[in-house]
Amino acid sequence: MSVPKLPERSLRTKRFFRDKFWIFFQKTKNIVKSGFGRFFTFHKFHSEFYCSLKEMTSPNPADSRRIRISNLRKSYQSGKLQTEVLKGLKLDIPSSSVVTLMGPSGSGKSTFLNILSGIDTPDSGEIFVNGKSLHLMNEKELTKYRREETGIVFQFFHLLPYLNALENVAVPLYISGIGKTQARNSAKEALEKVGLSSRKFHKPDELSGGEQQRVAIARALCKRPSLILADEPTGNLDTKNAENVIRLLTDLQKQYGFTLFIVTHDQTLGSLGEFRLKMTDGTLTD
Repeated sequence: MSVPKLPERSLRTKRFFRDKFWIFFQKTKNIVKSGFGRFFTFHKFHSEFYCSLKEMTSPNPADSRRIRISNLRKSYQSGKLQTEVLKGLKLDIPSSSVVTLMGPSGSGKSTFLNILSGIDTPDSGEIFVNGKSLHLMNEKELTKYRREETGIVFQFFHLLPYLNALENVAVPLYISGIGKTQARNSAKEALEKVGLSSRKFHKPDELSGGEQQRVAIARALCKRPSLILADEPTGNLDTKNAENVIRLLTDLQKQYGFTLFIVTHDQTLGSLGEFRLKMTDGTLTD
């Protein structure tokens, strides 16, 4: 039985679509091949570029026990007015030092402290703290840095009035996810270090100004941070309590080896630092 032949016109139509499909297939294959080639070339370039960038911006192992700042700048916008607060700061000091920073109000001290603590971020420049690149951190990494690496002592204590001393000290530990028992034990130990074991169940309004500041120091200390920032720690105290607080801070610094960074207007306190800095109009001098 013979197979019927397709009409010539149908054969031509079939060959036409076959040839068109083949041309389309070849072009598509070349495009896909070229696209993957570009992708892998770009991926390779991106990986090499990222590695080079990481090498350039990552601190040298020798910086792992230093605070190193280079060309740090920060501005604030108010309407159409832009004010440059920090103007290319540079600093290089070993960790476990006592650093004092003086300067008139509005010179940029608080802004600098906020950046050093990870509360704020610079517009440009580099800042390395014990090998950590703060200027490259995202918000999640900065939060972790604040919780684990820094402690802050404020001029006005910032204690929660409805909590007792022990509970106030334990607050940052609870926030960090530490269990209640461990947090309370660490808080008790910190209060013992500042000489307030017998006052741990007293609320802030039952404590003197000096005692409230010691609670604030215990709160900063309880996480065992590598950096404690004290912003005018004696500004709200009388002379005797101010002397006690400074003696306590410096004794704890020697015992635990953290870097102590003190911002102050007090000339006597400003002279205590191993590194004595002055900020004027957004620039640092020593």
